[in-house]
Amino acid sequence: MALPDKNALIGPTVTEAQFKTNLGVIIDFVKPIELQSPSYSSTALLTATRPAGNQSYAKALDTGKVWFWDKPAGSADGNYWKVTDLSDLDQAKIFANSNPNFKAGSFSIAFDFDLQLTMGQYDVSNSVLNNSTHKPPFDVGGILIVEGSGKDYFARQRFCTIDNQEAVRTKKDVWGAWDVVIKAGDLKAKPIISPIDFNAYKASGTYTITTVILLQCTNRPPVNAGGIFEVKGTGADYLTAHVFRSYDNIDVSRTFKTTWGAWDLYIKASDLKPKVVSSAIDFNAFNVPGPYSITNNVLATCSNGPPTPNGGIFQNIGTGAAYYTHREYVSFKGEFFKQSLETTWGPWKKLATTDITDYLAQQIAAIQIPGTGLTGKKWAAIGDSITYGLNNTDNRSWANILAERYGAVLTKHAFSGAWISKGTGTISIPNVLSESFANLPDSANFDLIAIAAGTNDRINGVDGNLGTPDDRTNETFYGALHVTLSGLKLKFPNARMLFISQIPRIGLRSNPNNPTDLDKKFKAITEVCDYYSVPVWAGHKNFGFHPDDNAAFRSKCMPDGLHPSDDGQVWYANRLEQPILSAAK
Repeated sequence: MALPDKNALIGPTVTEAQFKTNLGVIIDFVKPIELQSPSYSSTALLTATRPAGNQSYAKALDTGKVWFWDKPAGSADGNYWKVTDLSDLDQAKIFANSNPNFKAGSFSIAFDFDLQLTMGQYDVSNSVLNNSTHKPPFDVGGILIVEGSGKDYFARQRFCTIDNQEAVRTKKDVWGAWDVVIKAGDLKAKPIISPIDFNAYKASGTYTITTVILLQCTNRPPVNAGGIFEVKGTGADYLTAHVFRSYDNIDVSRTFKTTWGAWDLYIKASDLKPKVVSSAIDFNAFNVPGPYSITNNVLATCSNGPPTPNGGIFQNIGTGAAYYTHREYVSFKGEFFKQSLETTWGPWKKLATTDITDYLAQQIAAIQIPGTGLTGKKWAAIGDSITYGLNNTDNRSWANILAERYGAVLTKHAFSGAWISKGTGTISIPNVLSESFANLPDSANFDLIAIAAGTNDRINGVDGNLGTPDDRTNETFYGALHVTLSGLKLKFPNARMLFISQIPRIGLRSNPNNPTDLDKKFKAITEVCDYYSVPVWAGHKNFGFHPDDNAAFRSKCMPDGLHPSDDGQVWYANRLEQPILSAAK
């Protein structure tokens, strides 16, 4: 089997498209070889084999190489195996080595980096780089790598200098800024080996500096020991800061606005611990800020001290300057003294003793705040969406406000859209209070029950009926009131009760001369409540405003004209406060 012309198939003049076509020829040539020729597990086994014919092929599986047995006719026995470049790997290498697309290109003249969108790798010399436009932020040449398709959002440039710096950028609609890649070595502290002017040092990074070098620097931090120095930010106005930590653990910092600010000393936990005064001092000359401890014996040797023989803790507060300094002293027995510095130290003032404070504490503790009728009481608030707290923060209605204000134990049995009666069945009612109150546990043993409902009940003769005072079933409004009040009285015989009739809403007013539904339902409520001796708080009379009367007040307290806002619930609670407290007694 004759070998095909290698240059014609995979030579340097073959294009990528031609190579794809020639692959078929190569496969047609190699496939019969693989099918007809044996495979050996190792090269040693293959080369030890002696085929019967003069020419044949075999494959060594340990290397993937294809070998050719080429024994001339009549020649003596021997090893006539020759390794070929017919394996898949060899063919790929040959193609890659001969194809210029797999080798780095080179720029010999300056160019615009923004226009380089063709995928590949390119050598860029120092001079070419420094004369090019839109170049990376380096002055040392290297390799430009263009990745992606070159289209918007699918192109990326990476530049690696010969001194191992790297920058990248991506193209959206336009090229983004070059971003320098941070390497592990960049994060290591760099030594400052000669004196510097700290005011001129704005290169971001972390640095080390010895004591000897530090003491020769200008505008240096107010420390006397070397340490770690960090420049944070960009180096620009308002965006740069210095942080210095000495090896003896003193930290200072400053920031750069248009000029460098003063160095500021950090306060540490150890600075807040009291320092021991171990020998006599003149308190009038001792202005250094900070906390101090002093024993009885040392205090006895001091001048201008507090009027006590007892040691303790004292603290100088302020700057140490006149009018900006004062001192507090607390003895170990609880005596408390204070003095202030004007131009001179003023007299010590004894503020209190432990005996006095303990006595006052006992007196204060003995004062009892009188409770109210609601404090500690078990209270059930039965109602509709207004009592539920619809549209209010955390569903906090008037009932929650009063219960929190007076420490009552509140149970809310309130539901949006609730009726007292069950209606005629023409519409779906979310909750019928004359039925659902039975779900309240007998064991609750409420002290107070407040019912605030009725605004949702319809008495139009279609969806619901008003009924008569003699009704005793919950099909009518009158009857449902009887069922509810008698049922609650039977279930909770010890509970005080208050009925809260509906509050004003848009488009509905009282008209005694031509009674509206409001008037009719209020008449039913008062008649049935009178029957059971339950007091009534007339919501439409006592609420204090009508949403149709004032747009600003409505916007603040009842935006939808029906449900009070958070402010409206507070208003409602304040109107109900005294009636609820009175009913709870």
